Amino acid sequence: MSDANSKPHARFARLKAATLRPGQRYSRPFVIVFSPGECCPHDVGAFSRDAAHSFENGRFLACILTASAAVEIILNRDSRMNVGLRGWRHMNAKLLRTATERGLPVHCLLQGGDNLKTDASVTFLRLRNQIAHGNLDGLVNLAVDGFALDYSATAAELALGHLNKTDEFILEWFNTSPDAQERRIRHGCWPVAPRSST
Repeated sequence: MSDANSKPHARFARLKAATLRPGQRYSRPFVIVFSPGECCPHDVGAFSRDAAHSFENGRFLACILTASAAVEIILNRDSRMNVGLRGWRHMNAKLLRTATERGLPVHCLLQGGDNLKTDASVTFLRLRNQIAHGNLDGLVNLAVDGFALDYSATAAELALGHLNKTDEFILEWFNTSPDAQERRIRHGCWPVAPRSST
């Protein structure tokens, strides 16, 4: 079946060898492959890739923020989310509840004990907000001289978990989103939202 006629599909592909590039400190044994690639929005692909590169290079805070941005873009650009909502919406529990009701795979972002009642009751949101608001307690270690900044082992673990949740969300979103599945996303560009007649 040709690429033009096949159903768009995303999958995890295992890397043949986890070889480290110069300067790379960490690695993951898989990547997301979108087929056809043009059905994945450029911004989602770029943020997803940059989050992975940030993790690989030990930039854990950047990884968490960039992965969060990929999710927030989907929550704002998916056509199911544009019904009755206006403007850019920052990720919070209310937006995640709306996304769940509209069929987006928010469950991929949750872990045991999480619920969508408040921002503080969702681990993914709590971590995103902690870093976005500059509360780095427990994530950053200061060197003895007080000048050099180093990320902690805790930050590495949290970044990997955050990145994995994001990848699961993106993969399931792509495989179920009408925008991708009906090829409304063309050449990496989101469909243009219809203008309201107000």
